[in-house]
Amino acid sequence: YGISIDQLKKANPQLAPKYKLKKGKTLYIPIVKDSQPKPVVKEENKTVTVALILPFSANGIVGERCIEFYRGFLMATEVLVSQGVSINVYAYDEPASNKNMSLIFDSVRKNHVDLMIAPLYFEHFNEVVNFAKNNRTRTIIPFSSKITDVHNNEYIYMLNAPEEFKNNQIALSVFELCKNDRIIFMLDNNGNELVLMHHLRNHLIKNGVDVVDLVSTYSEQDLLNACHSTKRNVLLSSGSEKQTFMKRMQDIDAIKQKSPNIEVACLGFPEWLNSSQYPKMNLHKINTYVFTNNYYDENNHLIKSLEKKYMDSFYHNINISHPNMVLLGHDCATYFIEALNKGTGESISDFEIKNKMFQSNLKFSKVSSNGGFVNSGFILLNYQPNGRLEKINY
Repeated sequence: YGISIDQLKKANPQLAPKYKLKKGKTLYIPIVKDSQPKPVVKEENKTVTVALILPFSANGIVGERCIEFYRGFLMATEVLVSQGVSINVYAYDEPASNKNMSLIFDSVRKNHVDLMIAPLYFEHFNEVVNFAKNNRTRTIIPFSSKITDVHNNEYIYMLNAPEEFKNNQIALSVFELCKNDRIIFMLDNNGNELVLMHHLRNHLIKNGVDVVDLVSTYSEQDLLNACHSTKRNVLLSSGSEKQTFMKRMQDIDAIKQKSPNIEVACLGFPEWLNSSQYPKMNLHKINTYVFTNNYYDENNHLIKSLEKKYMDSFYHNINISHPNMVLLGHDCATYFIEALNKGTGESISDFEIKNKMFQSNLKFSKVSSNGGFVNSGFILLNYQPNGRLEKINY
């Protein structure tokens, strides 16, 4: 191996003078670097080639949202090109769900695409993931969270993480946020977030967090008795519906009126961010924490500037949707094209980018040794009683 005995001993401190090497033991063989510096060869800028395959001509809101995603993607490429990045973008109209995509794939293959974004229709998933694997083409699944092939296809990147993965990430983060608090689970068998709540509850109990359960028939006195006098009390609901939100407001009002010195907060849901049914002042009032994959900040001047540019360029208002499709396309292009331009090798994972993402916090984690990647990044928002909004990227 071209190393000395002293170098071998230094790499293996266990090799004491009386050490006897036996069959089955492991030794670390150090790699000896060439002492002669190699000449630096400056690489030419790589052209990043992207193919988007979405149903742009579909009728109604489906086609409109795909077009908005594409336009946001193009707006981000303009910024990157101005920074010296060379980009080719090919757009293909995804055929109807009962048609195959073979002709499109022939063109994608001929164009030596580095990154493919597809599909929308469930019926095309198998075609897309098989093409990605057979042609070693990095492929973003932009909308669906139900691609099981991600576990055995290293070329798949899911923007929307599967529910099980997402719940695990939230459980880990809630533990870090609330490990010194008392967590009060407001149990209701009819809630629409029962899977997440049971997962959270089991994880917190397993890790020694102070947990108290209240059944749906609890009284005001039961709630007060459940609260800790010195710890912060965090209320968790098993549903994200409007009536659940209103009930949490009533609960926290009751606690503050009867015991004003008790500290209380509420863990909410992304649905609470996106509707006039949940006024921001009420989120602040109950000290709400929300984990979300996307956050649209309507007061951000950079977002306002981008929206104005969109209007000036395309003569069209942006549809109200959650997530905002223009910003999602913009963030997707910003993250992946910058990563590919800088040369990240075969995979793109937790990559720090220079340009700002407007709505998302994209970070990708590998799901298994032979699998692909899912977006593990999310945002924690805290609507504080003093009117401040704290935003933390996870």
